[in-house]
Amino acid sequence: MTESLPDYSHALADPGPEPVTEETFFTHSKQLEKIMAWARARRVAPWALFFAILIRVSASTPHTVRLPGLIGGQASLNLFCAFVSRSGGGKGISDKVARMAWPTSIAIRMAGSGEGTAEMFILRGPETEDNERLTAAILSINEIDTLTGLASRQGSIILAQLKSAWMGEPLGQSNASKANSRHVEEHSYRLCVSVGCQYGHGGVIFSDTSGGTPQRFVWAPTEDPDMPYGGGPDPEPLDTSQPYWRPDEHGVTEIGYGIPEIEKTIIGSHLARQRGEADALNGHALLSRCKVAAAIAIMHQRTEVTRLDWELSGIAMGVSDRTRDSLLEYDRQASQAKIRARALSKATFDEVIDERHGTTVRNRILRLLANGPMARGELRRAMGKQHYREAFDAVLPHLEKVSQVLVVDGEKAPHYVLNS
Repeated sequence: MTESLPDYSHALADPGPEPVTEETFFTHSKQLEKIMAWARARRVAPWALFFAILIRVSASTPHTVRLPGLIGGQASLNLFCAFVSRSGGGKGISDKVARMAWPTSIAIRMAGSGEGTAEMFILRGPETEDNERLTAAILSINEIDTLTGLASRQGSIILAQLKSAWMGEPLGQSNASKANSRHVEEHSYRLCVSVGCQYGHGGVIFSDTSGGTPQRFVWAPTEDPDMPYGGGPDPEPLDTSQPYWRPDEHGVTEIGYGIPEIEKTIIGSHLARQRGEADALNGHALLSRCKVAAAIAIMHQRTEVTRLDWELSGIAMGVSDRTRDSLLEYDRQASQAKIRARALSKATFDEVIDERHGTTVRNRILRLLANGPMARGELRRAMGKQHYREAFDAVLPHLEKVSQVLVVDGEKAPHYVLNS
């Protein structure tokens, strides 16, 4: 009898890398596993925490690190995120846990005027140990209504300044007085923006679609329908070590693209925009994805975006797009509800007015006929106002139907009389 050989095919076969899906996203590295562990320990939505940490990763990265200039010049890693919730608190919780999970020293500033955005990065007076020039900060806007108020001020330039900051472009403005002039050189700063956005309050961002404001944000859901009741001990913080940067002779480091697919996608998207084929809301989506991919790479101490980083960024942007679209759908339904409410209110108003007019016309007809028979035309003219004459056409046949008035022969035309 021949002894059967053991089957080692399962050990020899190469299953390849596990596909990246939304369900497996937080299993693809120890850093991502820690994000999920922090989210569960502190009962915060994993995607909100992921994006909050991504902002801190970007803000921790030297402003001399940039994306390659495949289209035009080099692009900034400045990252903007809106944390979306149906009630307040989602952004604040995410921020607090992100500071514990990514415990680096980052300047946090509150939103002010557009001029104040540039002022953050301007050194006034000689530079000393107590007066150093700020080069990196997170602009924190806990409630989007704050941004709405700032943007609605006459002459406000805050949205324009934020859009420039996202690109790493020059900030500030020239004034008559040199002391009041502000000028921040391009790519000389790192500014990330964190905004808390409730459903129905995102108009300040979405109203500037043509200007490119919503396209510059990634959108993080702060709700997690799968959040378990139990928490757990806090895990260790993420590894916040920066990669080893190799700057060029100008002190600048370019993030590398490790797969040719990225460059082809960027150029293809640029050509589509030039042909007018791109969706307005996705005008900067690819650059946002490149920023997210670069931040994921840096989080893992890489100076080059790998295929895994690129695939992870695609999943993250899918979550962002879905969250953004849920805001737009909410606004659409709310707008339709307002239209229906106005239509119902008008219909109710018209019904009440018609009833009042009908009562007035009925009483007037009966009073007039109490003085004797009248022809229809004469009776209608006696109603006076146009809306009463219009109601007359419905009221008189009803009075005939219920036999309150009768039609009798007249000399030239039928006349109406009371049914006594």
